[in-house]
Amino acid sequence: GDGRAAVEAVERALAAGGAEPEVLERAARLCDALGEIDRSLALFGELMRLEPSRPRWVLNSARVLQRAGRTTEAELILETLYRNDVPPDAALRRPLIQDDPKRELQIVRGSSDTAVLVFMGLADQLVMPIPMFDRYLAEHDFTAVYLRDHQRLLYLTGMPSLAPDYAGTLAKLRGMLDALGVRRLITVGNSAGGVGAISYGIDMGAEQIIGFGSPTTLIGKLKSVDHRARAFADRLYRSVPHEQRDIEAKLRDPARKARVDLFYGEGMPEDRAHATQVEGVHGVTLRPLAGFGGHGSLLRLAQEGRLRAELGQLFAKR
Repeated sequence: GDGRAAVEAVERALAAGGAEPEVLERAARLCDALGEIDRSLALFGELMRLEPSRPRWVLNSARVLQRAGRTTEAELILETLYRNDVPPDAALRRPLIQDDPKRELQIVRGSSDTAVLVFMGLADQLVMPIPMFDRYLAEHDFTAVYLRDHQRLLYLTGMPSLAPDYAGTLAKLRGMLDALGVRRLITVGNSAGGVGAISYGIDMGAEQIIGFGSPTTLIGKLKSVDHRARAFADRLYRSVPHEQRDIEAKLRDPARKARVDLFYGEGMPEDRAHATQVEGVHGVTLRPLAGFGGHGSLLRLAQEGRLRAELGQLFAKR
């Protein structure tokens, strides 16, 4: 109906050479929602041609393919972004995850005694497909535990599939890891998932916490700087008690043993404000990406061919 008519109007404008990128993006997303996969891909392809320096168009094309079940094509298109960084098949020491986005928790078992808890952001994703990120963990034979927060409360009220509250979820995760023979824990969080990585990592005695564009304070200190997702933030403040949200206090606790490394775009005001909020705190290392003004620091490292090496250094036993 109206949606398809709007897309056709955009396509006519494109043929006449008059479509702006933001209009093309809206049309591409609309086609995806309508199930017009090939039309969506064609529009994102035009965006790649118009703005070749912006990786988001490649990422969006990959997501369209992934949602359509065309996983192999999605992986191939993503290889154009970070083909020089992703561990190849020959480097993998365990099977890769077969991701099911509907599940809150998924485990892929390795044979080492190290486990990595990976906390997704608000969109239930990382900035690359989960099976591709899993290659960085499979290379080390780590057990990987992938977590999604379907409640959209930054994991701070627990995960209903495991327990009714945060304390119960902690206990359940500890029991799972003990049963797997895990002796060493690392947590990783992307974007809002960094809150889970910090909170659970500290409370579970992780050795290493790694955040990519992670928030560090949720008690209103940065409201004047961070205006993102206001409706979500208001719901978080209403639903989660102050002391449970105060992950900055956990980071500043002198008893904390975990090393914390925070990657962020140096030119991204919100991410920089969160990172510098804990600058100088013991055991916290800020890792700004010079010349990068976006939120996807994990993707940026992979694009620059550095993610594999950076993770390898942080994964090394100390």
